[in-house]
Amino acid sequence: MYNNSTKKETVQSANQSNLYMFRDLHSATNYKFKVAACSEYTHQCGSWSKEIDGTTMDGVAGAPENLTVVCKYDTISRSSFIVITWEPPSQPNGVIIHYNVVLEGSSVFLGDKGVWEKNTIRPLIKSVDKNSTRSVRFDLLPANTNYSVKVSGVTRIRGAGKDAEAVCTMPPTIPDKEKLNQANWSAVKDQDRWLMKLSIPRVSERNGPICCYRVFVIKLEPNQTVNDLPPPEETKVSSYQEVHMSPKGGTYIADMFESNALSNDIYLGDNVTLSEATRNSKCKVCVGLRPSPPTTPPAPPTSPTNGGGNSSGAPIIPAEIPSLMLETPRAKRDDVLTSTLKTTGVTVPSVAVSTPPTPTVYDGLLDINSNYSGFIEVIVLGGNDSVIPAYSAYFVAIKPGPHNLPLSP
Repeated sequence: MYNNSTKKETVQSANQSNLYMFRDLHSATNYKFKVAACSEYTHQCGSWSKEIDGTTMDGVAGAPENLTVVCKYDTISRSSFIVITWEPPSQPNGVIIHYNVVLEGSSVFLGDKGVWEKNTIRPLIKSVDKNSTRSVRFDLLPANTNYSVKVSGVTRIRGAGKDAEAVCTMPPTIPDKEKLNQANWSAVKDQDRWLMKLSIPRVSERNGPICCYRVFVIKLEPNQTVNDLPPPEETKVSSYQEVHMSPKGGTYIADMFESNALSNDIYLGDNVTLSEATRNSKCKVCVGLRPSPPTTPPAPPTSPTNGGGNSSGAPIIPAEIPSLMLETPRAKRDDVLTSTLKTTGVTVPSVAVSTPPTPTVYDGLLDINSNYSGFIEVIVLGGNDSVIPAYSAYFVAIKPGPHNLPLSP
């Protein structure tokens, strides 16, 4: 028995079966066979028989080579997808008729109930014809997920070959804005002052770990409605002092806190400043909207009033408001539980982290004669020194006083 690369000979004693089996042959390989009869006494052999051809069956294909798996985010469709490419195995062990591609994924995240959840993506399987470009794409995949891919060749025996394996991590993306838009607020009286009670729903971190919530309050100018405001992400941010000294009002940061410090209800306008910076807070690097440097001197001060405690009509704004990069949550919030966020490089639209100017956070008293609105900023920390912000819709405009019916848009 022989071919261009193999030659095997054997001596088989004569018997009635005249059967011999060659072992350890290559799969899907052509061989030539011939037989000669030999004398046991003279040890001489006669002429060879006519050669016959034989082909072994297909075997199990070797693993495909040069497997690449790339996790990507499409900024236009705002969807995640995976592109997979490979080359044929160096040892196909037969004729490959198609390739099996199996995609699996899993993610561990903090859910909207405040408990850790694990989400497993059921196996997604695609069959790719041998004559294709040896590439495949999986669309509409969840973000913030670790994916594993297996590719194997299938020969004519219909059995899958050895797997080539690779992994990739889908980057984080924008948090669930629909849940964020469920935030609502109302005016409540606390002794002799009026506050705004803001209820913030916890946003699932399925799309990426949330490192900071930030609450913006907007003091509307007279006759201004929410419909007159620009989109939240285009809002100009000022300080509490600048906003309440200007007849045109403006937007300021009233509060910020990490995901683990989120409370169901936040009280705004209690004149409690978060006075101590927390150097290790994730909010330090998770900043979306930042105040613009002042270009003109502030207008003459107005006098916010809040139902008692200021009968003289003098401004209730403190002479100095601390400019805080980070603050320690108030006693009314749960203790902060810190955890390390593990993120990967992101290709989603993001805002590069820049240092200046530092956001000023101050939760000062509210003017019961002015209308207020606001919105929430949620930040997912991405890779490459970037943040991925999402913004809620504007809160309903309302006065923090005894006649606090919501204003029609």
